[in-house]
Amino acid sequence: MAHGEVINVSNPAFENEEDVNDDDLSPVSSTLLSSVHEYQPSRISVQKGINNDIEKSLSNGISVPIVPKIDNSNDHRDHAEDDLGDDAQEKQIQIELDDIDIIEQVQLDMIVPPGAAGMIQQTSVRRKRLFFFKMPFYRKSKQPSKPQTRRLKLYEIYKFADIWDIFLMIIGSLAAIAVGACYTLILFLYQRVTDTLVDFGKLQTNATNLSFRLFSSCNSYIIPTTTKADSPHETILSIIKYYILLGFLSIFLYWIAWACWMMAAERQVRRIRYALFRNILRQEIGWFDMHNAGELSNRLIEDLNKIKDGINEKVPDFISLLARVLGTLVYALATGWKLALVFLSISPLVILTFNLTAKIAIFGMVQFIPNIQNFAEALASESYVFEIIERKTKIDASNDEGEKPQIITGDIEFDNVTFTYPARQEVSVLNNLSIKIRSGTMIALVGASGCGKSTILQLIQRFYDPDNGRVLLDGRDIKTLNVAWLRSQIGIVNQEPVLFSGSIEDNIRLGKPDATDDEVQAAAKMANAHGFIMTLPENYKTSSGDKLSGGQKQRGKVNVPNSNSFPRMAIARALISNPKILLLDEATSALDNTTERIVQDALDKAKRGRTTIVIAHRLSTIINADLIIELNHGHMVQCGTHNELMERKDLYYELVIAQTQKEKETDSDSDKEVDEVEKEFVRRRSVNRSFVKQSNASTDDLDDNNNDDDNDDETTTGDPSKEKRKKSFRIPFGLRILKLNASKCPWILLGVICSLIYGTTQPLFELLFAEIYGLFTKSDLREQERLISIYAATIFLIGLAAGMTQFLSSVSFAKSGEELTMHMRKLTFSAMLRQEIGYFDNEANSVGTLLTRLSSDASAIK
Repeated sequence: MAHGEVINVSNPAFENEEDVNDDDLSPVSSTLLSSVHEYQPSRISVQKGINNDIEKSLSNGISVPIVPKIDNSNDHRDHAEDDLGDDAQEKQIQIELDDIDIIEQVQLDMIVPPGAAGMIQQTSVRRKRLFFFKMPFYRKSKQPSKPQTRRLKLYEIYKFADIWDIFLMIIGSLAAIAVGACYTLILFLYQRVTDTLVDFGKLQTNATNLSFRLFSSCNSYIIPTTTKADSPHETILSIIKYYILLGFLSIFLYWIAWACWMMAAERQVRRIRYALFRNILRQEIGWFDMHNAGELSNRLIEDLNKIKDGINEKVPDFISLLARVLGTLVYALATGWKLALVFLSISPLVILTFNLTAKIAIFGMVQFIPNIQNFAEALASESYVFEIIERKTKIDASNDEGEKPQIITGDIEFDNVTFTYPARQEVSVLNNLSIKIRSGTMIALVGASGCGKSTILQLIQRFYDPDNGRVLLDGRDIKTLNVAWLRSQIGIVNQEPVLFSGSIEDNIRLGKPDATDDEVQAAAKMANAHGFIMTLPENYKTSSGDKLSGGQKQRGKVNVPNSNSFPRMAIARALISNPKILLLDEATSALDNTTERIVQDALDKAKRGRTTIVIAHRLSTIINADLIIELNHGHMVQCGTHNELMERKDLYYELVIAQTQKEKETDSDSDKEVDEVEKEFVRRRSVNRSFVKQSNASTDDLDDNNNDDDNDDETTTGDPSKEKRKKSFRIPFGLRILKLNASKCPWILLGVICSLIYGTTQPLFELLFAEIYGLFTKSDLREQERLISIYAATIFLIGLAAGMTQFLSSVSFAKSGEELTMHMRKLTFSAMLRQEIGYFDNEANSVGTLLTRLSSDASAIK
């Protein structure tokens, strides 16, 4: 039967499986049979030969192509592939791919029982694997491509430079070129010195030879006389004056180049840091789900330092080196082009030989390598930094675009909203959710953790945009509203509110930056916070911070902790702008019953006349809600008032009964719990005091925070004279570093020895060069050649030894330095964990400062 011929087949009628002989089956039948054994658990039978099966199945009327017979013999396949040329192989692959496409199309069109469809599907999969496995580009195309950061051009590093920066960089570049030109002039003067010394030596040698000749021929000794003009001292003294002048000029020009580029770099890095931080703050919440705080902190510190290293004093160094190389190359070609061409022919070998000592090399083109490395690191770091700076946020709260209605009522509607978080695309949090919330009503959301309660609040604030559906405010899609205006109409109290650094007044005023003092006090009174604020030492000016302990947060660093103060401050901050919508995300979940009643009274006042959405932890707080909505896996299961849901005796009824029983058990044990809490508090206070004695950094701060308690318990230990002697005696810093890095003493010792050996190579070079200059005074040319060969070989060996010792020194100190950095970070981090709470209360010990100490300060010791 011809290839590609179409026949009609029907459902095959299988006989007993034992009658089938595998040797009689065609390859396709064998494949089908193996698929049946693997994927069809029920017992089925196969007739002999796939052609007989097809001929018996004509009744179904389905058209499929006849699959060509494939020889599975490895030897035969290898031999056939060797015989076929490239064109024949490509044609064969194309034919096989066409067959695969036809079979897949037939599978979509035909209606067959599951067994036959499964066999055809498995056959298609196996044939795909058989054919595509031979093609390397197939695997490559199937791999998911990762988004790559755009690679910047070299000039794009300076895109934040203004006119003044460009002027400074031009002046610095010209000064750097002049520094390189000065080096060429120094070589010119050096040539004058060597020529003078060599000429004078030749003159002395010729005069001596002439005297011996005259003495041997005339039997008399004649001493040649030299005039003052024959002496090289005056010539060398005049050259030394130019040396001094060029030295001061080079220092001055290098200072100008260094200062100009450093000022330009500092100004540009400051703009880059500001633009990066500003654009980070403008990003939507979903972007922060994909980037953690440690990564962003690293970008702000390490990457910007690398950018600074790539555009500061390294640039004038590179320019001066380039000018030096070009100047010396031109000078070499002008004075001795033959020798210069010979040197240029072996310069790649010279660069390769000295590549190990690139960072400390003084002369030659090898000095380019460290600067190029800094440029490459700056480009790599700036590529990612610029990607963040140039990223257009999807939800920009600082943009003025969008509608700003003059009057809103507070009606909220979710219209078939579907949502997934950017970091968890595979989990659908809300599924076609539809809710209508009337203005001025109180809606309570209940359900298990992860059912979408907090997600609803975040969508209302437009922290995220729904994947499908709309969120409406007064009939308007919130995507059409100005983001900043929308959020100004919403007040929110989270489960764990945050106090920022500053006074209590400043924290409340964050809800409305232009609020007056009277408005601040009115908001505090509405939140039942005015009373306890007035009992604080400085009233509304009392300082607070984001790293205070719980009691300090609520009472403004006084000694008696009161857990009902801080939530009320957060409520005051939410109410100061008089929002139309109030969102309460389990605001009382972490409070005890007594405190909850006080805070609940404040919340009841705040709810009046506002659209309020409450996520309740205690169901007793939402009894008076206008509507209670129960959520489950992003769907609304049921809704109604408290009484209506209790009458249904469904899941809500069970939750209320279970929580009520638990509260009764908790109330019966409340006295015991209070005693245990007090004992635990006293124990922690005593532990804190023991930490105070161990920590010198935070002693003064703790004295301010715990005046009453700590002064009562402080006792003097030891003799003051002994303490004074202890403070006066300090181990030198260098010895302390060596003690910390004692485990790497072999590496340090090897590095010191190699550095000493490398240091002796420069005097040896000077000595050998002086001897080489003396060779030019010898009259015997053969002796000159012999000694020059010896000195050249010696210089090569010394250079090789210098390269090896410098490489070993770099490896040794790098190894010990990295180990020291890791050790210092561990010690620093463990010391931070051992500090008491008062240490973190200090403003100098904020999270950012501690991260900088771990990342930068520890590595700076290296």
